Amino acid sequence: MMDSNKKINYESAQKVKDYLKNGNAGKLYTFTNFFIKNGYIKSESELEHRGGNVFTHCPFHYDKTPSFSFSEKRGICNCFSCGFGGTYIDLVLKYENDVNGRNLSYYGLLDDFLKNDSIMQATLGFSTVYTTYNIFKDGFEFKPFKPKRLKESYVPSHYLELANKIKRDGRPKEDIFEFILSMQANVPARTIYYQLYGGQDVDHVTTGNIDDDRSFSPVTSSQENSSAIESNSKSIEEANSKSVKDTGSEVKVYDFSKLLEN
Repeated sequence: MMDSNKKINYESAQKVKDYLKNGNAGKLYTFTNFFIKNGYIKSESELEHRGGNVFTHCPFHYDKTPSFSFSEKRGICNCFSCGFGGTYIDLVLKYENDVNGRNLSYYGLLDDFLKNDSIMQATLGFSTVYTTYNIFKDGFEFKPFKPKRLKESYVPSHYLELANKIKRDGRPKEDIFEFILSMQANVPARTIYYQLYGGQDVDHVTTGNIDDDRSFSPVTSSQENSSAIESNSKSIEEANSKSVKDTGSEVKVYDFSKLLEN
């Protein structure tokens, strides 16, 4: 994991390095434990001691005669065959990338050490070497969610959408009655929209009969009179108070009388 998109906290990274270097975790972060953990030796007794240095097989190439030397006291290592040398961190970084196929950066490895060691986290008081933000201190602001308004050219495809638009636009009561009666006759919402707002519904062209056994004639502007409204008021009230049963549970129908409220 590379650091191009993350901001490194160098102070935290240095504390992790010091923790590893000073042996705060006992023998966990040592060369000897590295070779045992990765299966190169079974115990410390398999290591060869020559002139104050410890030798074992190099993990990066075929090594018939142990040529990889390290010193726990000085915290450095060196291979006399391939030339690799460095600290414990350098060894683990090369091994993770070259042998295990990871893509770790130097600071990514330090962060990896920290995240996999809860004792180190508790000791140092943080859990990452990357900068973390405090939303209360760093000026972050939560903005309330605002739903997008539909475009003016949007044609409602459902009765509820059309009802809300009629309410929002403040359409006259005659249009509201026409909408309700048309809806009761199963006229598509798009068609009702074009009846009220003008234009032509190219996707839904009707020729008069909605069903084979029923003919529908929507309320038009010529029927805008009180007698037509009164004659249909009863059916409108029934539609508003009507409820349907779906899988045993009662579902309330949208109260379209709200459209008549100011």
